[in-house]
Amino acid sequence: MPTETAADTVTGILKARAERTPEAEGCHRRDRPGHWSAIAWGSLWQEVRTMAAGLRRLGLRRGEPLAIHARTSYRWQVAEMAGLAAGATIVGIDPHAGPNHVEHVLRHSQAVGLLADDPSRAESLWEATRTRLRFAVSLGGLPSDADRAKWHAWQELLDRPPSPDDSALPAVQPEDPATLIYTSGTTGPPKAIPYNHRQLVAACRAIAGAFPQIGPDDSMLCWLPMAHLFQRMMNLVAISRGTRIYFLEEPRDVMTAIQEVRPSVFIAVPRFYERLHEGIRSRLAQMPRPWCGLVEAALRAADARARCRRSGQRVPLRLRWAHALAELAVLGRLRRVMGGRIKFMITGSAPTPPWLLEFFHSLGLLVLEAYGVSENTVPMACNRPEGFRFGSVGRPFAENEIRLADDGEVLVRGPGLFAGYYRDQRQAARFTPDGFYHTGDVGRLDADGFLYLTGRKAEIIKTSTGRRIAPAQVEAVYARSPCVNQIVVVGNGRKYLVGLVVPRPSEIDRQLAARPDKPPATGETIARASEVRELLAAQFEALGRELAPHERILDFAVLPEPLSVERGEMTPTLKVCRDRVSATYADLIDDLYAEPPIAAQGPSTREAAP
Repeated sequence: MPTETAADTVTGILKARAERTPEAEGCHRRDRPGHWSAIAWGSLWQEVRTMAAGLRRLGLRRGEPLAIHARTSYRWQVAEMAGLAAGATIVGIDPHAGPNHVEHVLRHSQAVGLLADDPSRAESLWEATRTRLRFAVSLGGLPSDADRAKWHAWQELLDRPPSPDDSALPAVQPEDPATLIYTSGTTGPPKAIPYNHRQLVAACRAIAGAFPQIGPDDSMLCWLPMAHLFQRMMNLVAISRGTRIYFLEEPRDVMTAIQEVRPSVFIAVPRFYERLHEGIRSRLAQMPRPWCGLVEAALRAADARARCRRSGQRVPLRLRWAHALAELAVLGRLRRVMGGRIKFMITGSAPTPPWLLEFFHSLGLLVLEAYGVSENTVPMACNRPEGFRFGSVGRPFAENEIRLADDGEVLVRGPGLFAGYYRDQRQAARFTPDGFYHTGDVGRLDADGFLYLTGRKAEIIKTSTGRRIAPAQVEAVYARSPCVNQIVVVGNGRKYLVGLVVPRPSEIDRQLAARPDKPPATGETIARASEVRELLAAQFEALGRELAPHERILDFAVLPEPLSVERGEMTPTLKVCRDRVSATYADLIDDLYAEPPIAAQGPSTREAAP
C-alpha cells in the first residue's frame, strides 16, 4: 500500500514528491497528437518556484486572491502551485463561463491578479476590471494592443530566474487560505467557498486512503475543468502518490488521448460515460448482421455473469464457459476503447444511471460513483473497488460524520467542512446548532451502510393533490430508456407529472431502422415524428410500472435540442437548473396540461417549438 506524505500544505505535498523522486516522470503535456513531453517532479517544483517568484515581482502578496481563467493544461497546474507557493488564494474561473459570470467572480473575489489563456477574452472584461487588477499574465501570446503596464507573458516570468532579493517565498501554513470555490449557482448567483491548506490536504489523504490501488506505476488523464475542485483534488492525490498526470487541453480529443496515454485511472462526469455507451452501441450496430448476433450473445453472457458476481452467487459452469468465449471474441476488444489498462473509473458531479454502470461492469470496466458537495473538501461518500453497489453513492468517508434528518436530508460535519460562504453574513441557517451542515440532498442508508440519494430537498415537487415527489428519483427510472438522453420532470402545483425529454437520436434511429418510414436522426424531425413519440410512450409505460401511480409521468414533450450550459439550463458541472428550464419551456408545459394526458387519450402530437 502506498505511503502518504506528512506534508500539511498543498505546496508541501508537491515539494515532498519532488524531493522523494525528483527524476521520475510526473507530468506530461501534449505537444501534438501522439506526442507527449514529460516533466520530472523535480523540474515541476523548480518551475513552480520560479513562477512564484515572478508573481511576487508583479506585486502578488500573501493572502491575496489570484484568478485563473483558462482551459485545463500543464500551465494551469504550475499556475495554481506557484500562486499557492507565493501565499495567494487561488480563484478558478470556468473556461466556458460567460462574461457576466467572469465579471462577478473577479469583482466578488477581489482578485488582484489574473492568469488567462485567451487574452482577447480577458481583454473584453478589462474596462470593468482594470482598476481592480494589479496585473495580468497571458498563458499564451499577448494581445496586440496589450497594456504593457499590466499584461505580461508567461514565458517572460519563467525566463527570469529568481534573484537573491525575490527567491525567498513565504512560509505557507496549514491554516492559510488556499482557494475560493464558486458554486454552480443553480438557485441564484454563485457563492464563494473559502478553503485553507489543511482542508485540501485532509481531502487528499481521505481520497488516497479510499483508493490505495493508485500508485507510482499508474497514469491518469487530466481533462476536466481545473476551475472545479474535483479534477484538482485528483491531481493532488496523483502528486502525493507519484502517479503520472497527462494534461489534455482539448476535451474533444479525449478518446484519441485515451488511446495514446492508456490510463489506469480515469475520472469523468456521467455525460462522458453516456456518450461512450452511445459510441459503443453505434459501432456495434454498424457491424455485419452475423457478427451482431455474436456480439449480442456475448453481451448477454457478460451481463449474466456480472449480475451473479454482484449478488454474490456462484457463476454456473455453463455461464463461465460462455463468458470465456465472450471475453476472447468480444469483451477484450471493447475494453480497448479505454486503452486496455483501466483499473477503475470514477464518476461524480451528477447522478449516473445504474443501468449504465451495470453495462460497463459487464464489459469488465468498473465505474465507481462518488458523491461530494462543494461545501466540503472531503467527499461525502464513494464506491470502492473492493466494495460497491450500483445505484448508491457508496459508503461515507470515515473522516466525515454523516447523519440523516427526520425528513431524510443528509447532514455532515468534518475536517473538510467550510465555515461559511465568503463575504456572506447569512450563515446560521445553513448549520444545525451542533455544527452539521444542511446539504439539501435527501437520502437513505441501507443496512450495509451504503448511501442512496433520492433527490434535492429544494426540488421536491408538491402536486396539487398534496403528494411530495423527488423528481430525480422519477427521472432516474425513465432515463433507463436507451432512447432518452435527458429528461426533466415537472409538476409542482399541478395534478400530475409531465416530462420534457431530450431524445438520443442514434438509439432511436437504430430501433426504428426496420421501419421503412423511419424519421431522419435530427433534432427537429425527431421532435415532430409520431413514430418517435409512440416508441418513447411505450417505453415510458413499461418503465412507469416500477413507480407509484402518482410518480408516473402522464404526458411528455420531445425537445429539439439538448439542455445547454450556455443558455443557463445546466450548470458547468451539468446539474439541471430546473427554474430556468421551467421558464424556458413555460408555454410548452402549459400546453401539456391543457388537454387530457396521453394516459387517457393515447399518443399526443405535442412538440417543442424548434
